[in-house]
Amino acid sequence: MYEDQNLYYQLYMMDTMLLAALAMQGRYDRILELMISQSENISKLFIGLSNYFLNSFKVRDLEQVYPDKKLLLNLLIKNIDFDKVLVEFKNYNADKKTKLNLYILALLSEAKEKEKFIVPLIHTYKEIYPELNKGERTLFYTMINNFISGKTRDKFINEMFDLIKFVTSKKTLVTTGFKHFNIQNFKMSILISLRVKDIKWAKEFYISHLKYLNETEQEIAKGFALAFLYNADGEYEKSNEEILKIKSDNDFMNYDLRTLQLKNYYELSFKKPEYIENLIHGVNALNNYLITNKKVSVRIIESGKDFKKGIKLLLKYVKSDSKEREDMKFELTKMYSQIRNYWIKEKIEVLIN
Repeated sequence: MYEDQNLYYQLYMMDTMLLAALAMQGRYDRILELMISQSENISKLFIGLSNYFLNSFKVRDLEQVYPDKKLLLNLLIKNIDFDKVLVEFKNYNADKKTKLNLYILALLSEAKEKEKFIVPLIHTYKEIYPELNKGERTLFYTMINNFISGKTRDKFINEMFDLIKFVTSKKTLVTTGFKHFNIQNFKMSILISLRVKDIKWAKEFYISHLKYLNETEQEIAKGFALAFLYNADGEYEKSNEEILKIKSDNDFMNYDLRTLQLKNYYELSFKKPEYIENLIHGVNALNNYLITNKKVSVRIIESGKDFKKGIKLLLKYVKSDSKEREDMKFELTKMYSQIRNYWIKEKIEVLIN
């Protein structure tokens, strides 16, 4: 629990003890006032703790531990009409932190079209940022990050980058009392900024934030950042040189580097046909990695299958002659609607046009 959850619980217990004391003295005129205070604090405690539990259940495999039972908390939360609650909340004289918690609870619930709560959640976070303590600033930012991931990330990529810039400008992750800034935060900030083509910001972030990582992470992070920055600048051979230097046991990072290497081979194959062989071997290596590595997560496997499907079609295009390439336009157009990977989609658009 973070600070405010403890606070609401303590206030509720203080009200309870005070109510009992007043009842013993026959001061019933004060009891209703205290019960109102109790109900407010217990409601805020419930909202905050529900966020804490549901977020924990989301990032862990709840079904493995609790396979055959329904959670009462899920039963309660999934039947809340958050559209109605948040509309009514406009007329409710409460702290804005509760509003922030309600948006998060709506996103953790099974509410229909719940992605519509993401933008107001980010806006509310920025609005009340000065009122949050250091721990809350990091906690809420991390939770928002969890919502804008996977399929959601492409849809809200610009909002995600604006949020990263916001917390970076405030030094949110590097000035807390805990070691919240890690290689995952560093990696994501680099990748998101390059995704929206802000190479200048990515370079400045790399230079200014590498020093905040643990010494054991700095060398890996440096190579990772340089590999992606060289790729963004079109220096594909330099990018591959950096990739070969990196020794990491982080599966997500290794997957990103493997796919980056294939992207480099693809770009180089148009200038130097000998790189087509590298591309063929790289695709086979990626396939083998996804099939044989038992530690690879389901999320990586799904993303890898999507990327592999697209890169195979791009490889087929590179190997074709001019007539075959013209005939492949329909196949490329069809594939465009089936692929999620943004880089593959960009390359297909270039080929079609």
